[in-house]
Amino acid sequence: GQNTLRRAGALGFVASAASAFDAAKDIMEALRGKHANLASELEVLLTEIGSRFVTLPEERLLAVVNALLHRCYKYPTATTAEVPQSLKKELSGVCRACFSADAVNKHVDFVREYKQDFERDLDPESIATFPSTLSQLTERLKHWKNVLQSNVEDRFPAVLKLEEESRVLRDFHVIDVEVPGQYFTDQEIAPDHTVKLDRVAADIPI
Repeated sequence: GQNTLRRAGALGFVASAASAFDAAKDIMEALRGKHANLASELEVLLTEIGSRFVTLPEERLLAVVNALLHRCYKYPTATTAEVPQSLKKELSGVCRACFSADAVNKHVDFVREYKQDFERDLDPESIATFPSTLSQLTERLKHWKNVLQSNVEDRFPAVLKLEEESRVLRDFHVIDVEVPGQYFTDQEIAPDHTVKLDRVAADIPI
């Protein structure tokens, strides 16, 4: 029945994710074998960007709130309808993920600032205060989107200085990395006309 279909869908997703990972691994191994310099440069770039420019918890929570707000807009039910079970389940998952014991240890200030109010407004387990209708939930999500967006814009600089964020990227001279998007037309590009990445700019707009 429905449970079987759901399990099959989940297994299909896991299988496709696994096969995508295996394909990426095969590509990187082939790249290392035939283009060692390019593989090395890409790995340095990706490792440094992935470790130095991670999104902060406020930004991640803002993205989730924004996505849930768009979900509310798409529901065909009347705004006075009860909050759908699927949305309640997602909100429970958001609260667990954002304010877990691990988050408390890693992001103390974030948890202290947001946990109590966010769970009061949007955690389905807060039965006395959780919105009773889709309309009320939409208004709560709008409120939290405004709060988080304002805080993100106020607290983070418009530009990061590369010399302060990553000396590795500042001193990194690229040789073989081509700029993406040059091969979307049917025309051949001569090797001496390909555009390659020269360096990472000193100022990084946020």
